[in-house]
Amino acid sequence: MNTKIIFGGILALFGLAQGVSASQLLGSISDTDMIGTVGSSDATNVSALFAIGGYGVDCFIVGVCPAITMVQGIGLSSIGTGITIDSTCADFTSVVDALDAGDSLSVGMIPGTSYGTSSGGANDFEVPDFTGEVITSLVLNIDNLVIAPGGWFPQVTGPPVTTTVFNLAFTLDVEGASAIGSSAVVAAAAVPEPGTWLLVVVGFCMLIAQKRWRAR
Repeated sequence: MNTKIIFGGILALFGLAQGVSASQLLGSISDTDMIGTVGSSDATNVSALFAIGGYGVDCFIVGVCPAITMVQGIGLSSIGTGITIDSTCADFTSVVDALDAGDSLSVGMIPGTSYGTSSGGANDFEVPDFTGEVITSLVLNIDNLVIAPGGWFPQVTGPPVTTTVFNLAFTLDVEGASAIGSSAVVAAAAVPEPGTWLLVVVGFCMLIAQKRWRAR
């Protein structure tokens, strides 16, 4: 078989495969969660529960809301790392349903290497509108961790005490494919981008040109 035919076929197939497997960033939540201790703390790590739920819901308690992930023992060495959450994770389907419903991101955090069953409170963060999107995975990125003295905390009785403030900067990337209504993942992802179409067209043109040359 002529090598040009083989090459043309490979280009066309590669272009189609690239279009079907394409995934894109649908949106991100990038923010900083902060907690402080009453009294100084020598902790060098934090543990956090990332969950999805409505405002006023105690999502900082384990099991109350769909959990994106629990990360324990976040330290300076964790900066720059990422955790992927997909269909292999227990609460993924519930997390996706909650994101589609517009529920907020809840982050409960506690100093130390173990989260336990509750942090005692959480901060809520708004999420983008994912209506009409097909979410296939999430990636939690640990952007920064700053632990520093937080000043003085007044007490009802006795002198004020020093505090320690923990700041955890994070980015939650939501990945998938744009779709209209409730289209299937494969159907939504099968729409090639311009570069993909170029590979397909070039490949098929090489095949057609080779057939015409052989017919003469």
